[in-house]
Amino acid sequence: MGFWKPAVKRKPYLSPSEAQCRVPGRPKFLVTAPGIIRPGRNVTVGVELLEHSPSQITVKVELVKMSASLTISVLEAEGVFEKGEISSSLALLQ
Repeated sequence: MGFWKPAVKRKPYLSPSEAQCRVPGRPKFLVTAPGIIRPGRNVTVGVELLEHSPSQITVKVELVKMSASLTISVLEAEGVFEKGEISSSLALLQ
């Protein structure tokens, strides 16, 4: 009998804002990204803070290319988003 291993690796430490967002109940924010990403094109990730979210969150995005035995980080970006902000997208530039 084998053991089940989660596909997502969790960080051992959660910042207070991360811990607050992981409390069961209502979602705090919504992150949207394109379903298809083309090489050589810029990628935009949208972030919407919902009604019960903290007033400010930090979003870290990493786009990875995965094969059977190798995972390579292709793009990384980080941004701070505030509730009520008009422009709430994060661009990953290639």
